[in-house]
Amino acid sequence: MNNDFILKVDGLTKTYANFNAVDNLSFSVKAGDIVGFLGPNGAGKSTTMRMLTGFIKPSSGTANIGGFDICKDCRQVQKIVGYLPESSPLYLEMTPLTFLHYRAKLRGFNKQQRDKRITELFELIGITDHAKVPISQLSKGYRQRVALADAILHRPKLVILDEPTSGLDPAQITDFRNLIRNLVPETSVLLSTHILQEVEAICTKVVIIKDGRLLVSSTPQNLLKNSALSEPIVVECQNINNQTIDALKQINGIKSVTVDTVQEWFYLAIYTTADDIRTRIFQIITENGGIIRELHRKELTLENIVISTLEGGHK
Repeated sequence: MNNDFILKVDGLTKTYANFNAVDNLSFSVKAGDIVGFLGPNGAGKSTTMRMLTGFIKPSSGTANIGGFDICKDCRQVQKIVGYLPESSPLYLEMTPLTFLHYRAKLRGFNKQQRDKRITELFELIGITDHAKVPISQLSKGYRQRVALADAILHRPKLVILDEPTSGLDPAQITDFRNLIRNLVPETSVLLSTHILQEVEAICTKVVIIKDGRLLVSSTPQNLLKNSALSEPIVVECQNINNQTIDALKQINGIKSVTVDTVQEWFYLAIYTTADDIRTRIFQIITENGGIIRELHRKELTLENIVISTLEGGHK
């Protein structure tokens, strides 16, 4: 394996009966990368993570982590991988101090090693003042800090995080992003998330899957640079129906149209490779009885590209 890569996934597949939860998936993670692992619910992200961490076996294909095969060398892989699942595995009756001592002892740390490493983690994760508070009394944000400390207790080469900021408030999300940044370069990160602003803020690479298959593996910068999309045209309007949306999609150069609603207002994001077609969009909406409050171009973001990629399907 190329020493630059901490993880290489090669044709990884998981089949249940006649259903491929993960289908011939291949991608890589370089040392020091923070990789955003993206896809809709049911795309196969959690299944992939469970295979990489040895919780389930692949039906075919494999992956190599730090020079070890996940199928042949599962025990060695688990020694160099940290895993934080979506539901944090914590003992709520314990304090962070007793919990991490217990976990370190399971990993074979002697007392001196435990004391030293846990002190380091409390400072890194920012839970020193809460070391002796029962975990059951901690906020969701602090519980996630404890769970992250557990995941990186043994200084893994790769830490796998499955929706780590789910359920956190905006301030807690910002704090947790900073914690993830601080893991690098000692540890590489594979991060599953639905928060695309999170990916833009901290990720050095993006892997997008759908229906268990790879759609995109690239850096955020290259995705923005090479996107076939122009800046989306955003329309705030009323009285929109499926006929209007279908008519907009028929405009030459339109790649996709997404629709959000807030009470009686519709918010359209129209992605196009054509020249400026705002006049044509205005005509179609008004001719079909729509009432426009605002129509403007919006700066192209990674979120726009990911949504368009997922709507476009497989490569």
